[in-house]
Amino acid sequence: TGCAAYLEPLSEDDREALQNAPVLARIHRSANTQLGAKTMRSMEMARVIEGLLKQARICAALSEPPRDPELQLPEASADEKETPECQWLVHNAGGVDHAGLRLSALGVAMFNQTIELDPIAEATNVTTKVGDLGQARGAAMLALSIARAASAGAAALCAEFTGNADNAGIALSFAVAPQGDA
Repeated sequence: TGCAAYLEPLSEDDREALQNAPVLARIHRSANTQLGAKTMRSMEMARVIEGLLKQARICAALSEPPRDPELQLPEASADEKETPECQWLVHNAGGVDHAGLRLSALGVAMFNQTIELDPIAEATNVTTKVGDLGQARGAAMLALSIARAASAGAAALCAEFTGNADNAGIALSFAVAPQGDA
């Protein structure tokens, strides 16, 4: 059953309309971790976030998984579609009490992964723009990521910080606009 249970209350016409609706963006599995109770410094947190960012990019097919040198895989052809660049960040880094450490670590991790994105100017801080959404926070952040990816025709990174402490946990995922005939 799983996801099909959500569709059961819909009428046949509503299910058909939903099936025929355009795809706004693909959402991908998040990479997440609990950072623990220990207070982390910015560069230490950046290394952890960079590892998560690598995983999230692979899950979203924005980068290739590391190749096994013993496997002989064909190189990508020149006419294959380019992967879309990340053009927006949706996060809940919070206000001044938490955002500095979180955004500096996230910015360094993105820079090291060649994501040229300003984590302040090219981002939506859900906490400061919308407020505390409680249990709806994750769904709202996902919806904003999808909307940004669809409007830009590119990828949007969603960085959800969990817990109240600077280093409680983080989940990173991408919403990617369909390319070509999706």
